[in-house]
Amino acid sequence: MSIAPGSLVLALWRLWLYQQGGTETVEHLVKTILVTGGAGYVGSHCCKAFSRAGYRVVVFDNLYRGWRDLVQWGDLIEGDLLDATAVGRAVAEVKPDLVAHFAALTYVGESV
Repeated sequence: MSIAPGSLVLALWRLWLYQQGGTETVEHLVKTILVTGGAGYVGSHCCKAFSRAGYRVVVFDNLYRGWRDLVQWGDLIEGDLLDATAVGRAVAEVKPDLVAHFAALTYVGESV
C-alpha cells in the first residue's frame, strides 16, 4: 500500500514514531492541519493531540452538534461543509498541509 506524503496516516505514523523516540522531529511533520468537525468530541480530542505534537490547528465547524468551548487548541472558522464557497475561502486562507475530516451528524437518524 502506498501512502501519499500529505496523508493523515503518514502524519499519525510520524507522530507515533516521534513519541517513541524515533528519528523524526516535529519540524518534519505537517505544519498546518484544517480539522473539519473539530468542535465535536472526537475532533476536539484529535485537535488536542495535533496541537501537543506541534501542529498548527485550525477548526472548520458549523457548530450544529459541536461546541465552541471545545475549540481550545487552535483557531475556529465557522462554516458549513455544504457551502462550497465557505470551504474554498477557509482552504485559501489557511493553506493547510493536511485536512483531517471528523465532521458528521451524531445521530443515526440524521445520517441515513
